Parts: sequence; structure tokens; C-alpha cells
Amino acid sequence: MLMKGWAVLCYVYIVFGDNEEQTCYSRFDYDEKMLTKLVKLEEKIKKMEKLIKKRINFETSLEGTVAFTVTDPANVFTLGSLTFATVISNDGDAFNSSTGKFICPISGMYYFSLHLVTVTEDTFIQMGCYITKNGLNKVRVYTEAPENGAFRSQTIYGVSNSVYLKLAKGDVVTAGDCNRNAEAKLKSWSSFSGYLVRPIM
Repeated sequence: MLMKGWAVLCYVYIVFGDNEEQTCYSRFDYDEKMLTKLVKLEEKIKKMEKLIKKRINFETSLEGTVAFTVTDPANVFTLGSLTFATVISNDGDAFNSSTGKFICPISGMYYFSLHLVTVTEDTFIQMGCYITKNGLNKVRVYTEAPENGAFRSQTIYGVSNSVYLKLAKGDVVTAGDCNRNAEAKLKSWSSFSGYLVRPIM
């Protein structure tokens, strides 16, 4: 049936077997429903574009590796962090040798290891430092000389520990919070290392 200025649009679809249900829309209703669908489609496209852009930025950030190894503690305790005089590698420039801080450039799972070497003396029995995340102690590297001073004198001790840490961009990891002025007792063979194992979007 035709009406002046209006057309009736009917759609037939099958629901459950042979049952048929007929739905009729006025031209106005049809246009309104199509507009709603277009708006929803546009919103989905915008969300998809954001995801694609995020993915591109993520992949671009992975063009280089993130890894560092430093040695030779500088015997300067800076704001709770050990500093190191020798930088063997610093791919990604995430480790600041002046402050002793690793600042996470890419969110992901990271591996860190701390190896400390010291020569004990009669006045030195214990020595320990932590690997910290955002100022919180995570794992400790610790050595304790024997109680007998005859064995303790001028003995070289090497101790290590390591940890996997899930980091967000901007998180800070350090080697620090040492006891008994340990930074003054550490030898140049001591080292601190870390690298990105797996990025996380």
C-alpha cells in the first residue's frame, strides 16, 4: 500500500525452521535504524583505529633491545642506589650510571641479576644489598664471614641473586639498600645486569 510521502518497507526473515515473521518499517523508522547502525559502525572503526595505532607504536618501540651490564661499584651511595663506574653495555639507554637507576622504557617481564664480590677484614663480618623495585626490596644478595677472625681476614667472597620482575613503563629498579657501608667494601668484579625478557602491551 502506497501513501503520499511514505513507503512501507517490509522484511521477511525465517526464525526456527519454517516459522516466518514479517516485520514492516516506515521509511522514517528505517532511516533512523540505519543511522543508528552507521553510528555504531563508526564507533567500532574508531576503536579499531586506536588498537592499530597502539599496535604500531608498540612494535616501533621494540625495534631495539633493552639490556645493560655495569661493573666496578663507584663507592658512592647515591639516594639509596649503588652506582657503577664501568658500563659494559646499555642497549636502550635505560640504565643511568650516574644515579644507578634503571628506568623501564617498555612494559614487560624483566630479568635482573646482582653479583657482589668483597674482601672481608677483621672489622667486617656481614654485607648485603637488595635489588629494589620502586623503592621496595625484592631480593637480597648477602654474605657473612665466619666468626673466626683467622679465617675471616682478607678472604674473598662472591655472592649472587637474581629476580624476574613485571615492570610498567617508568618503574625504577636499582641495586641498593646495602648495610654496613657495603659500597665501600665492594670490588670492581661486582656487577649488576638486567634485560627485557618479554614485552607486555
